[in-house]
Amino acid sequence: MAVSHARQQAFQQLRPPCVELSAIALRFKGSQATVKQVFHALQDVQRALESPNVQAALDAKLAEYAFFPLTHIFNSAQSLSSTCLESAIRCVIILLSKGWRSTIAPEMGKQLLILMSLLAGGQTRPGGEAPTAEIKALAFRCVEVIVQQLTQKDEAHQLLNDPGSRNIIDQLVYLLLESVTDSESDNVQLASSEALHAIVSSISSRMTLASLLPRTASSLTQALRTSTKARRTRKVLSSYLALLRDLLRAVLADDVVFPPQASATDTSSQDEQLDKLDDSWLRATTEQVKIALTQVMRLRSHDHIEVRDALADLCLMVIGDCLRSLSDSLPITVETLIHLAQFDDSASTKSKVEFLMTSQPVLVDILKEKLYNWCRALPRTMRTSEDRPKVQLFGQIRAALSLLSHVAEVSEQALSKFAGGLIEGLNVFHPGSGPAELFTEQSATALPSLSQLQTVNASEDFRSLLFERTSEHGSAHELRLALDSLTTLGYSNHLARVCVDRLADAVPAEQFTSAWLALQSLSGSRGTEFNADSFIEAEGTEGLRVSKPQIVSDLYAAALPWLVDEEYRGESSDWRLVALAIEVAVLQAQQLDVSYRPELLETLYPMLSLLGGHNTALREHAMTGLNLLATACQYPSTSHMLIENADYLINSVGMKLNAFDVTPQAPHVLLMTVRLCGARIVPQLDDLIGSMFSALDNFHGYPRLVEALFQVLRVMVDESKKRPNLTITNGMREPEHYRQAEKSSSLNDILDDLVRRRTRKRKIMNEDDAAPARAPQKPWTDEVLPNQQVDQDMLQTDVDGPESQTGPQAKEEENKLSKSYKLLLSIAQSAVPHLTSPSPQVRQTLLQLLDEVAPLLAMDENSFLPLINSVWPVVAPRLLAYTPVVDDNEGETAYNACAAADVIATLCRGAGSFMSSRIDEIFPLLKKLFSDVESRRKPTKESKRDTKSLAVRDYSVATGRSPRSQVLGALIRLLSTILSFVRLTDDIGDQIVDMLVPYCGGVGQDVERALTWYNADAVWLWREKQSHAPPEPA
Repeated sequence: MAVSHARQQAFQQLRPPCVELSAIALRFKGSQATVKQVFHALQDVQRALESPNVQAALDAKLAEYAFFPLTHIFNSAQSLSSTCLESAIRCVIILLSKGWRSTIAPEMGKQLLILMSLLAGGQTRPGGEAPTAEIKALAFRCVEVIVQQLTQKDEAHQLLNDPGSRNIIDQLVYLLLESVTDSESDNVQLASSEALHAIVSSISSRMTLASLLPRTASSLTQALRTSTKARRTRKVLSSYLALLRDLLRAVLADDVVFPPQASATDTSSQDEQLDKLDDSWLRATTEQVKIALTQVMRLRSHDHIEVRDALADLCLMVIGDCLRSLSDSLPITVETLIHLAQFDDSASTKSKVEFLMTSQPVLVDILKEKLYNWCRALPRTMRTSEDRPKVQLFGQIRAALSLLSHVAEVSEQALSKFAGGLIEGLNVFHPGSGPAELFTEQSATALPSLSQLQTVNASEDFRSLLFERTSEHGSAHELRLALDSLTTLGYSNHLARVCVDRLADAVPAEQFTSAWLALQSLSGSRGTEFNADSFIEAEGTEGLRVSKPQIVSDLYAAALPWLVDEEYRGESSDWRLVALAIEVAVLQAQQLDVSYRPELLETLYPMLSLLGGHNTALREHAMTGLNLLATACQYPSTSHMLIENADYLINSVGMKLNAFDVTPQAPHVLLMTVRLCGARIVPQLDDLIGSMFSALDNFHGYPRLVEALFQVLRVMVDESKKRPNLTITNGMREPEHYRQAEKSSSLNDILDDLVRRRTRKRKIMNEDDAAPARAPQKPWTDEVLPNQQVDQDMLQTDVDGPESQTGPQAKEEENKLSKSYKLLLSIAQSAVPHLTSPSPQVRQTLLQLLDEVAPLLAMDENSFLPLINSVWPVVAPRLLAYTPVVDDNEGETAYNACAAADVIATLCRGAGSFMSSRIDEIFPLLKKLFSDVESRRKPTKESKRDTKSLAVRDYSVATGRSPRSQVLGALIRLLSTILSFVRLTDDIGDQIVDMLVPYCGGVGQDVERALTWYNADAVWLWREKQSHAPPEPA
């Protein structure tokens, strides 16, 4: 009763718009109504049909009632607009899906199929006008619904397989395929594909499907081909692939092509089909299908997972359902599945492929053959400049190895092929690096310090020796994934063993790539520390051979000569072998942990020597290697590691020097050891100083070697200056020779002098009256006792006292000097003879060394003052030999003259008035040099215009970049220091004041401070004269 009531309400709701539409359609046919009126009437019917109440109550009779006025619309289709036809088709779709459903009459369905093909083909449009995309999409959607409804009823289902309906199906399929290939609308493409899919699924006649296969497969292949003209969405592509999959399954499935024994009733019909679909047809068809699949498989690199999944379903159908019929297409299908399996979102595909390969051994053989071919293609692929083919090939190899490991055991032969192809490909892609100057000397300032070394984080890895360009990062990442996959599968050790075994007979380029690949395989394996269980659990000789500790040990034994032997450091050698040897040494250290410390005796020296080269990449490799070695051997820091092995390093350098080895490696090692360890290692170098100076004496004709050795000495001094309390001073205080300003005598001072004079006179008179003293019984002391008590104290010493304390006391003070102090003193004394070296660079290094060591040695005058006696005769001529004449090659260079002036100033600060006689001796020549340098300075435009600037000199001229300006600045600093620290005669002091007073202005504050302290009145008077000087006439 409720159903009848709902149906009655639906009828009441449908009747008015249907009656109205029928009346308007008839009037329109008689030209009494407009298209607009027809459209509004159609909209009313469509709204009524879209009502949920009406759709719930629709049945076949109501559908026929509502369809009647629509027939008038389709009869007048040529005169109506596209919007009217679109609305009418939507109404038909609703009537089919909600009204007729499966009860539709076959003839009715046949007529509707014809109608929709006419509407989609444009035959109903006036003048052959093409239908709109919306009409075609709706018409194809209506075809899909009609076919779906017909297939639900056996009687209607026979309509699609009836030979009499063959023309209708052919015409409809042709129309759909045309839209598949030519339409630019996504909706039309998707609707035509789904309609065609419905038709293919509903046809049970293999003969009919076989006739549709060539045209359909060709059109789908054309549509699936990547093109810029007709872009298709991922939904459309997925629909096309699903259609091709079902069509191939329906026509070429093994159970269809090779059917089992049929019953007697079906024999006649099957025989008729077999006569037409014979072996020749099968061969021709499979060849064409193979070509089509080859084109379609290019979608395997598509970005969207929906397309890749649809393609994987197609491939799995070919392998699972068409294994025999499409056997020629299996290789390309397996290759595509391997490619699809490498994506991270393809877990289901991987599991399905693994299952199929487990059940079909022929697929495993194809997989092995593909892997072998890809390995052989590596060298050719690596020659290409593009990174995409390399990424794709590495990904395929990785996926193939992963699949093969799950379905069968990866043989050593397969790994050997992979390793061989990869090594050959890497050799082609990265040929041997050109010669590099590994051990060219650097200046001491360019070498890395301890702070720079420690900026390399110990957890960082080495920079890659391959794939260093940005364009190669993709292929490097894929190769790393492939090696990680082997590690996960447990085959990394086998691959490493294959690579290590190839090292013995390989050329240097192949040695590098083989060792690099082995190192990458071992570095990615789990656990870097040595594990004794690896040996215990190894079964037999073969198990021990592929154990990681054994492989690392063999690799270390093969790579160590690259780091240690000199033949691998020649100009023609590949520097990457040395860098790779550092990585192998670190890997061995990480495996052995603390047990590797004895091996440091063999690896530290060559690694330190690399820090002195100009090859930046190798120098960074060595720095990283030292940090990682210190961490692996459980040292607190790199400095601690070097100090712990300092004896070995120092002995190695000493042996090199004593063996007359003039190569710069030994000085570089010592230089880096001192620079990295700092002041703590200086006391251990006393035995080496003799060897160094012996080498200097024997090879003084080698300026570069001499300069390198003195750079080491200078760095020793520099590191000692940073922490003098650790190595040098031992509590000694710096000398204070800064002269105090003289004060005017007051009345009290004069009275005190008179009192002291009277006291002294009275004492002399008393001494004359006293008995004469007997002769002394022992030598006089060297010290002068204070307070004029010489006679009484000396008498007491002669009669009662023990031996003089002077000799032992001096020896005791000498013994108090630290070991490092004596070492630096020996360096300074030994450097003096080499100040006459013909090399300006050597002279500059020695002068800078003396300038840095003098403040440290000045803390003990008993040692420092004799050093001045030996240094002065060679330092002063270095300054006075400078001539400001242009193109004068006989004199001293400007930078050496500046260095000599700085050394003399440092000696004056350290010795004070001890330098008075020496300054008096050279002052005339010093004054002449100052005058020559100053007179040759070119006056500026401002000095020509300003009268004062002729007398008041700008101090900035002494800080310029020209050689004469630098020498002038050094002379000004020297004269200021002499005024402040050395006792001078009044004549010389006044001359220095006259020389320096013009530089009081500007930024010469140190000069003004020295002059003001020495003679403030002279400075004041000079300023007064300058302020009252008449201006220069214009």
